[in-house]
Amino acid sequence: MFSIQKQLERTPQDKLSKTATQSLQEELMSCRLKAAEAATANKQLRLRVTELETSAQITSNQVDRVRPRRVAYIAIFLMFTLKTVHRSIG
Repeated sequence: MFSIQKQLERTPQDKLSKTATQSLQEELMSCRLKAAEAATANKQLRLRVTELETSAQITSNQVDRVRPRRVAYIAIFLMFTLKTVHRSIG
């Protein structure tokens, strides 16, 4: 890596050796490959986040639908219990 850095510090008039040029091209291709892999991983993670957000919204909607039913069942139970208590008292 240090030799590549030295090669890059040369002035534009200096010619890079064939080996140095090839080495820089290989490093460039390696960097491009890593960038492409990182972009792919980023897209996959964004897709996973979207999937999780959708799942969370579905679950939230299900909870919202169940909640009123529970309240209704509790209200019916309490009314039944009160009627039973009133009958036993009265």
